[in-house]
Amino acid sequence: MVPMILLLLATTLSPPPDPAPLSRAGELWSGCATGDAGSCYRLGTLRTIRIVDAQKRAVATAPYEKACATGENAACFALAMHLDDDGGLPVDGQRAFELFVAACDAGFPPACQRASIFYRVSVPSSEPDAPEKASALLDKACAAGLPSACYDLAQAGAVGGAKPVDDATAERLLDKGCSGGSFDACLLMAKRLLPPPPFACDQCQPNASERGDEPCVECELAACRREHCCPTCEGRTSYACCCEEFDVALPYPLKTPPADAKQLAAARTAAKKVLAASVARLRSLCEEGLPAACRDLDHLFADPLLPYHGETR
Repeated sequence: MVPMILLLLATTLSPPPDPAPLSRAGELWSGCATGDAGSCYRLGTLRTIRIVDAQKRAVATAPYEKACATGENAACFALAMHLDDDGGLPVDGQRAFELFVAACDAGFPPACQRASIFYRVSVPSSEPDAPEKASALLDKACAAGLPSACYDLAQAGAVGGAKPVDDATAERLLDKGCSGGSFDACLLMAKRLLPPPPFACDQCQPNASERGDEPCVECELAACRREHCCPTCEGRTSYACCCEEFDVALPYPLKTPPADAKQLAAARTAAKKVLAASVARLRSLCEEGLPAACRDLDHLFADPLLPYHGETR
């Protein structure tokens, strides 16, 4: 199965997966293991192929069956990919899981990542120690140099199904994943560098403190300090104290406070630096005809995946 963020980025209008890359799984892993980020990215975009017709499936998988029986781990991985299905309708999910586990144990890290997802979202996830097993498999694949596994492990706390890691470990994993070719890791690192857009105080309604609308309370306090030089409001928990002290009502709508220009410029520069190599790689892969790279580029720049995303072009 593919990393969850890539699943979310794929649209229902995407063309059907091309089965050809599955036969190159071993070649892609060999390239990825030697540090070729493009191979790592291609490996992370492999989609499962569900062939419903039993006869057609038998013909398509026969070479993998034969090679897997002789101990070719990449062939076992490809065979399991044909038997699994990201949409929740596997041809033979149990055998796919067993093949992934066996290929992982035999030293094929991409299979470890796939097996981990079974422990997170499929039948094995009901086992008491499923989160520990999922994390162990991801850690094994990440340590072997699979960047998408590093990303999955870093996101364990947010996505669920595996043991969460602390913030420092997550940052280290994201950095390793990004440098290794995981676009998702680079994107998340860039997001974390950029401050969120200023809260739109213009949207606040009167009596925010009575409504319990904390962001708007902060807007009111900031406006009160600015308009009335109210140092005594520092540290207060509501706008009411300032309002009572001056017996005034602030006008609505309030203006959205400007962002710190220097801080924002520095953050944009840092975000662009993080994304630069990944975006250049995506453009190259897209020009080579890899649909997944084109889709990721389109989502990055057509949709607001990043605050101030236009400046990261």
